[in-house]
Amino acid sequence: MRPFQLGLITIVVALVGCASGNADGPEGPIADPSRYQVDIEGLDALTFTDRPLNDGTRQILANAFDDLSNKLGHSERSRASILKTREIRAVSTHIRDTDASIDSVRTQWVSLRTELFGDEPWFRHSLDEPDPSGWKPQPLPDAYTLRDLDFVIGRLERLASKGRREARNLGEPRVDPDYVRNEYPALAQKWR
Repeated sequence: MRPFQLGLITIVVALVGCASGNADGPEGPIADPSRYQVDIEGLDALTFTDRPLNDGTRQILANAFDDLSNKLGHSERSRASILKTREIRAVSTHIRDTDASIDSVRTQWVSLRTELFGDEPWFRHSLDEPDPSGWKPQPLPDAYTLRDLDFVIGRLERLASKGRREARNLGEPRVDPDYVRNEYPALAQKWR
């Protein structure tokens, strides 16, 4: 066989092998569920409830989907995970922009969860199952709490910037003019 023919056969076999394989790996979970267990359990707790969605729970639920989407987007790089990240963002937008029922959100979540993470024994599958995580959504803070938090955060930012300024000046002696005026004569007398 000539080197040209051998090279051509090698290229054809490589191309056929690449075209026939799954570019995202073997069938099964796209991402490791144990890395996202806290987020999955939180979304399970939020979606496996019989309470209707109100503005507060709608916001919490959409934020939980956004958090999972962001974590997946930063750590998973396969084509399938990128597509699922977009789907999760679409669900989050759907929750915020429409009057989606908790049942439709739960159905979307279970479908996405299964496609992304497979099926784990700790996944919830129905309303009757107890929440194994004990996770409960926190209520949204009221306007007074937000104002107080904003005040505290502002003070912390000012203290941090003061600390950075003082850290830059470390090593430079700080001289109090009154101290020099009052103590210099006494030091001069001792020196003599």
